[in-house]
Amino acid sequence: MDLHATTDKLQLARSSAANIDSVINWLEYVKATGAVAGIGSERTAFASAATGDMLAAPGASNGKKMTSGTWRNKHASLACDITVILDQNATDFEIHKETLQPGEMLEYIEGIGFFRMAAASSGFGDLLVRYGLGMAGQNIATVQPWFPSNGAVALEGGTTYKFEGWLYMTRAAGATSHTTGMGFGGTATLTAIRAQYNCGEGDVATLADDDVIMATSASNLQVKAASTSTTEVMKAKVIGAVEINAAGTFIPQFTYSAAPGGAPTIAAEFKLIKLGAGFASKGTWT
Repeated sequence: MDLHATTDKLQLARSSAANIDSVINWLEYVKATGAVAGIGSERTAFASAATGDMLAAPGASNGKKMTSGTWRNKHASLACDITVILDQNATDFEIHKETLQPGEMLEYIEGIGFFRMAAASSGFGDLLVRYGLGMAGQNIATVQPWFPSNGAVALEGGTTYKFEGWLYMTRAAGATSHTTGMGFGGTATLTAIRAQYNCGEGDVATLADDDVIMATSASNLQVKAASTSTTEVMKAKVIGAVEINAAGTFIPQFTYSAAPGGAPTIAAEFKLIKLGAGFASKGTWT
């Protein structure tokens, strides 16, 4: 990637105030002979939504090329669109554009090109899973998590996740009439959410019809009719997608409308798959 005139330079455009560290290694040469005129590195720490210089123009009669470069988003929660721009005498030409999630890095190597490096993960990659059997819930009328311990998952800002989960609860005591609702809590802020809840009718584990309801918010939503059974069984499933605005925790939850008189035993699974930014479609749709 060469600069050929004293009015040429490379710039980086950023879409957010994420902290982007830019490191450019360069080689300058005499255009007439190809002789090396100098080598060096330009290091810039960006922290605003703007366009800024990252590789200065060559000297007179010289050319300059970027031999390698890295751009890392070291912000804890903000995603950032970065665009590598060739500025030729104030006329801009876009070279490459990527959306960097927190912890991700874009790298350029001469002769190879650009490639993105993912942030370190827990080993699941883009798949986040929590599974539990025989967990003890509470005999309360306030919100409680599907997973009584370690029930919150950390999600990235500016990212959409597809999710799916099932919840199976049994009780062996208590006849106080109550309905059951489901929803989501946590510290993450949401741009949008769509969830479909399926819940088996009645209070038994045997074959029964499902009640189905759609949700457009994370708030608690009744999914099961009132029960007075001392041996209540609840079997439910949720599928959907959530777009995270600011990074934080995300917690699948359920709520009894009244304390039923006996605590539930919980079995559950919840998984999320990271899709990327926004609710944009993937592939070619015609």
